[in-house]
Amino acid sequence: MASTPCRVLILDDEEDVRRSLGDYFEDEGFDTVLCPNAAIALDILHVKHVDACIVDMRLPGMDGNEFIRRASAVFPDLVFFVHTGSTAYSVPADLQEIGLTPNHVFTKPLEDMSVLRDAILTAVSPQ
Repeated sequence: MASTPCRVLILDDEEDVRRSLGDYFEDEGFDTVLCPNAAIALDILHVKHVDACIVDMRLPGMDGNEFIRRASAVFPDLVFFVHTGSTAYSVPADLQEIGLTPNHVFTKPLEDMSVLRDAILTAVSPQ
């Protein structure tokens, strides 16, 4: 019996980035959910099971850090990965407490997306 594909939510306000990540992960056998803002992403989490979220930090309205705070409060088993253009980004202490580490932070442009893919698969695979 085939296993259920990993479902990843991609939260980025830049359509080209969303589409590029979505295409890559679909080609790799993932189910993807693409979201342009955090409010839509939070709504989706309430109706669709998601294994991991790839989150941009600079978003209109609610930023990526706040999205992670809110989503993890309701879905504590959800795994988050930061995909940001800011080379100065550091994980806030409260997000470190929920398991977000510097190893979960990837800087745009990501030259080798397989690194992010492997990190997601490692994080969501049963131990």
